[in-house]
Amino acid sequence: MDHGRRVGCLCGSGLESRDHVFLHCSVAAQIWAAILPRLGQQNLTLHNWDSLIAWMLTDTPGLSATLEKLLVQALVFLLWGERNSRLHNGSSASTSVLFSRIDRT
Repeated sequence: MDHGRRVGCLCGSGLESRDHVFLHCSVAAQIWAAILPRLGQQNLTLHNWDSLIAWMLTDTPGLSATLEKLLVQALVFLLWGERNSRLHNGSSASTSVLFSRIDRT
C-alpha cells in the first residue's frame, strides 16, 4: 500500500517520499550532480535522508559547515517549491534554471 503517496510530482516517476523528492528523482539528482563537484564532493553519494544529514553535520575538510547547511536548506526549499509549482500551477523550470537559482543563493 502506498499510504496516499502520489507518483513523484517533481519528476513524474517513483512514489513521492522525502528521499525521492530531495535526493533520487531525476530533477534532484541532476542538481546534486551539478552542485557536488563544485564543492569538491564529486564522489559523494547521498543514499537517503540520513546520509544527507550525516554529511551536513560532519566536518568536511576544505568545505565550510555553514555552506553545507545553507546549501541543504536552499535545495530543500527550492525543490519543494518547484514540486508545488508543478503540482498546483502546471509550470516548471528546467534543471539548469533551478541550478542557477541555487548557485546564486
